[in-house]
Amino acid sequence: MSFDARSLLSAGAVLCWILAAVIELLALRTTRLRASPDHWALGLVAKGAGLYLIAQRGLIEDLWSIALANALLMVGPLFFYSALQRIRGAITSRLLIAVMPVCTAIVLPLIGFSPEAFQTRVLVIVCAWIFGFSLACWSAYQIARSGYVAGAVLILVSNAVMAVLAIAFTIAVAANEVIGVFTGSDVQIAFYAATDACSVLGTWGYLHILRVARTQLRQFDDPGSAAPT
Repeated sequence: MSFDARSLLSAGAVLCWILAAVIELLALRTTRLRASPDHWALGLVAKGAGLYLIAQRGLIEDLWSIALANALLMVGPLFFYSALQRIRGAITSRLLIAVMPVCTAIVLPLIGFSPEAFQTRVLVIVCAWIFGFSLACWSAYQIARSGYVAGAVLILVSNAVMAVLAIAFTIAVAANEVIGVFTGSDVQIAFYAATDACSVLGTWGYLHILRVARTQLRQFDDPGSAAPT
């Protein structure tokens, strides 16, 4: 069974929202580790909303399906970064989370929504995405150094896959092999499918980190418990 770009984007949105709900349900068991709501869950909600708006391209105004959609997609990795930082005990500036999505939402309408501006829009979006992506990778690396190796590796692997496909997608756009979000090229379909798969893989890693952190807190609260092996 094959899927087109619009269905993959819509499926990715629903998947992100389901994963966010799962995190919220599981994180309720670890109130000392969670924001209210969990920042990783917030990132998934924002990412899902962005994917859903992109899937509606041509059915709603371009301001929502391009500018707002991509701003929401920028929010995702920044909240992922914030979630990992919180586990490390670090505080993330709200301005850091807001600045890039807001800039994206402002710059894209200035570039324009015409098909001729597609390459420029992709370049701007990729540059903005690299910012959030780099922060998330750095925090995942720090989490690995803190002892949460397995979960951090899953997050880093998912990010690595996304980075490779994002580069391939950008090259395809520059070569005019991809001229829109629904052109159906192989690299485009692979990119959208990988987005869905990496949402699962990265969240699995985050849940593993939460489980390990919960175990450590339980041992800290109960000094008589056995030391971890």
